[in-house]
Amino acid sequence: MTLTFNLAATRNEEGIEMMSREERKALRKTMMTQFVEMLHYADVHLVEWTASKCDLAEVLHEVYMAGLITTLDGTPCKYISLAQQAFGLLHTGMPANLYSLTSQARGRNNKRQPTFFVRYCTMMRRQPDSNPFMEHMIKPLDHVPVDRQLLLDFDQSWQ
Repeated sequence: MTLTFNLAATRNEEGIEMMSREERKALRKTMMTQFVEMLHYADVHLVEWTASKCDLAEVLHEVYMAGLITTLDGTPCKYISLAQQAFGLLHTGMPANLYSLTSQARGRNNKRQPTFFVRYCTMMRRQPDSNPFMEHMIKPLDHVPVDRQLLLDFDQSWQ
């Protein structure tokens, strides 16, 4: 009988545990900043979210709790409206029960499926100057949504 162990999961947990509180706080701030930058990018380009909806809900909740996104009058954006915009921009279906999904995402703490922040820390430790959102979490749409396709068809008719 041969036993094999998933050492990658063990290394992930050791990596986050070995970080100081200040390092984790700085990395969490970097994660939220990169996520907001990715949302601005998604507003201009046609991209879709490739990670799980649970991961997206977890990061959205972090951004919401930090108060990074506000309305035009400067008040903090409501979580449900922030989620509707983000899921729409990233061409991902809005979950039926967002708050339940967020609670589930924030409650993940096992080695089989760690929180998104633990996996983000691992990615950033491997490549400190990278942006995991732009490299791993989104991809260009392979199809154009119907409303934009009509505009493209109209533009091409002039040529």
